[in-house]
Amino acid sequence: MKRFLFFIVLMQAIYAAPDLVVDGTQFKYKGEKIFFSGMNLAWIDYNSDVGAGALDENKWRKAVQDIRAAGGNTIRWWLFNNMSQSPVIDQSTHRVTGLPANTITNMKKALDIAEEYGVMVSMCLFSHNLMESNQWGLYNDKIDITANKALFSDDAAAEAFINKALIPVVEAIGNHPALMTWELFNEPEGMIANHGWTDQRISIESIVDFSEKMADAIHENSTGTLVSTGIHCASDLQYWKDKNWLDFLQLHFYPEHQNSAQNPFDHPFSFWELDKPLVIGEFSAAGWNKERFSAYKVESKTPEELYLYAYDNGYAGALSWDYNGFNDEVAGNAVTHNYATAKPGMEALAAEHEQYIKIKDYTPEVTSGNGVMQVTYESVSSEATIEYPNPTVNLANNSTITFKARTVGSSPAFRLRLVVKSGENWTWNDSDKFCEVPAGETWTTCSYNLSSDFKDVMTASNVRSFLIQTFSNGYSGVVQFDDFKAGSLVITDFDTQYDVFSIAANMNGGDAITEIKTVYLGGNPPVPTLPLLAKTPANLHYANGNLNLNISSGEFVRLEVFNLSGVRISSLHNGNLNAGVHSFRLNLPVGLYYARVKVGSKQTGMSFVVK
Repeated sequence: MKRFLFFIVLMQAIYAAPDLVVDGTQFKYKGEKIFFSGMNLAWIDYNSDVGAGALDENKWRKAVQDIRAAGGNTIRWWLFNNMSQSPVIDQSTHRVTGLPANTITNMKKALDIAEEYGVMVSMCLFSHNLMESNQWGLYNDKIDITANKALFSDDAAAEAFINKALIPVVEAIGNHPALMTWELFNEPEGMIANHGWTDQRISIESIVDFSEKMADAIHENSTGTLVSTGIHCASDLQYWKDKNWLDFLQLHFYPEHQNSAQNPFDHPFSFWELDKPLVIGEFSAAGWNKERFSAYKVESKTPEELYLYAYDNGYAGALSWDYNGFNDEVAGNAVTHNYATAKPGMEALAAEHEQYIKIKDYTPEVTSGNGVMQVTYESVSSEATIEYPNPTVNLANNSTITFKARTVGSSPAFRLRLVVKSGENWTWNDSDKFCEVPAGETWTTCSYNLSSDFKDVMTASNVRSFLIQTFSNGYSGVVQFDDFKAGSLVITDFDTQYDVFSIAANMNGGDAITEIKTVYLGGNPPVPTLPLLAKTPANLHYANGNLNLNISSGEFVRLEVFNLSGVRISSLHNGNLNAGVHSFRLNLPVGLYYARVKVGSKQTGMSFVVK
């Protein structure tokens, strides 16, 4: 009997009721309404985030931290995408046989990091790119289009994927606190015969059938986990709105492709006559300005208007595209949609409705001093490469790339070269020119001329990635890098924490790079801070042991003090205060602290030093 009771308890732990549930046409998290506000990442390294290589924790952490700092709570992430890196496919049978070593590890790590910040993740399994036969897999290998097609036409192939890839992933992740949903597809309608845009097409019936098989497997193997799909446009809701195996839907909209009739920002949620939640899963991060660019098919909207409209009109979430950034061709590439442009929208929404967005308190870090990238190499066998992907910069008017490097401590001299990927096909442009970095902690400036130092013709107007390679056989040591520039254009100065290169995916020697991190020279330790979610509702000032608060109107006020670890050490006030100046006596040891005040629904903060 005891053994049977233990089994029951164990099963309850594995299949515990998830915190996130559907409540009619909205969501509840731990019993309270929640609205999903955030962005699409959608990948760090296209197709490679959950393959054989390790997760780029720096890039992932920075994206999650940025979205949380803007008041958001959600990130959308692509996983298997076109199946070129994961899962493993047998080349003779064209069927899935398992998962690469780091697929589950990377997913768990990403979700664990997201949970630290109070951010949830929409885990998107596939994209319409499954039917793009000309997309690349590893190096010069095209994707296995035969295997991809078989998912939709061969029951045994679909079963192999579900049993040997999907179910192991779903069981391993379970009801992870940071899992928002398993999103089956990104815009599967792109694959539909006589309807889509991929170079290979299949029937909508086969897409729906495979989607249902995946949804059933997820629901059967992870009780309570939500399943959704990402729909290209409003007219395609017809294929999915009546599918009871989908817990909610995600809808995409771009003003250069769809008109007002398809625009969720011109119609409230009720317009679509759905009985389940609808998240706007993609839209242009910078909004759109029809007065400036007439090619847009709908009236102008700012990011602030877009996020607020979604909340105020019954939608269950708003996730803009995309964090890394893309140039808007409709706007003559004069507009870039990225985190910086979406940030005001997320902030405006959080200022009005933080109580329905915040999953947990989190205190991000602000650092000071000169940031550098520090890379640790250990026993390089033949080569080792780090990469800075997705800058998408125009270097047509910047002829020379420069950066600084130095060895650290007793590290020996270091030899490197620069590689640039450019153009829509990410063409590899390498150089025979090497930069010699001596031992002894002396900064060396490495310089590369885009015209003369590279062997191949470069599309300088569309640079997609930078790589730093070493071929120093047997090298072990620590090297720092700083001030990566193209002429006067700063690509990265490494002052922003986690904004560093990563181990280049699918290249030899990655295991010889044991650590890449941001190091601050001559600066202060990290200082906790919180995002300013609205116009400052109050002024804070510390002097002579007193924390002084000045508020402009009577309001409910919560005033707290945190230490450097982000631990709350004092709650000074939690109740109503009249307008005016209020003084609170502090008895704290010498050190650096952070004060946070919330006045009504708005908050701000400041760091201060007790001497």
